[in-house]
Amino acid sequence: VDHYQRVYGMKDAVDEAVPVALIQDYLDKGLNPELYTKKRLEVAEALHQQNKGRVDSLKLLRDNVQREIQRRLGPPAEVTFFPLNEDGTFQIPPKENGAAAAQ
Repeated sequence: VDHYQRVYGMKDAVDEAVPVALIQDYLDKGLNPELYTKKRLEVAEALHQQNKGRVDSLKLLRDNVQREIQRRLGPPAEVTFFPLNEDGTFQIPPKENGAAAAQ
C-alpha cells in the first residue's frame, strides 16, 4: 500500500500520457509493450504509403490535365512579372521606342 501511495504522490510530476490501448490490450494481457509500438509503426507506414499513392495519382492527373490543355489551347502565352514597390504598385519599366534604342 505504501508503494501505491508513493506512486500516486508522484502523479503530478509526470506529464507523459500512456495510451489506454497499450494498457488494456497489451499490459493487462501480459504482452510486451514493444508489440504495441511495432503495430503503431506498421499502421503509420501503411497510411504513409496510401497517402503517397494519392499524391502520386494527383501528380499524374495534374500532368495529364496540363498536357490536354496545351494540346487544345496551345502553349501558354509569355507572361512578364513586374516587381512591386513598397507601396504595392508595380515597377513597370519604360518602353523603349526605336529612336531611343538606336542611340
